[in-house]
Amino acid sequence: MKPTICTEFLDRSYRCGQIIRNAKTIGIVGYSFGVANEHFNDLVRKGNQETRLIVVDADIESVATRVCQTLNRRECNLHHTKIVDLESKTGDRLTFVRAKSEHIDCSRLTPLLIRKNELFAHSLRTPS
Repeated sequence: MKPTICTEFLDRSYRCGQIIRNAKTIGIVGYSFGVANEHFNDLVRKGNQETRLIVVDADIESVATRVCQTLNRRECNLHHTKIVDLESKTGDRLTFVRAKSEHIDCSRLTPLLIRKNELFAHSLRTPS
């Protein structure tokens, strides 16, 4: 989603913001939270403050730093762990998993969504 000022972009941005605000868990695979995409980062920043955020990326150190800056969180509150044999950093509502997007499929993604014996419903939708 690129910031183009047109009705379609505004509609998609609004729908995306609604989905983010209502989500219990958001899974993001292979997105770096770079400043070039601040329009999306802002939707996440202003979304539901209770939403779990699971970020899968090959460079979890850099991504964790950018996400913590975006959300005004302290990165030092993250601790190292393993989830489904993948190196991870977790803390509070944030989970960062070291993996390339091509190595993540349903068998590896589903356990990432499970927390404290709860399975969070998720849907992968593209605004039409």
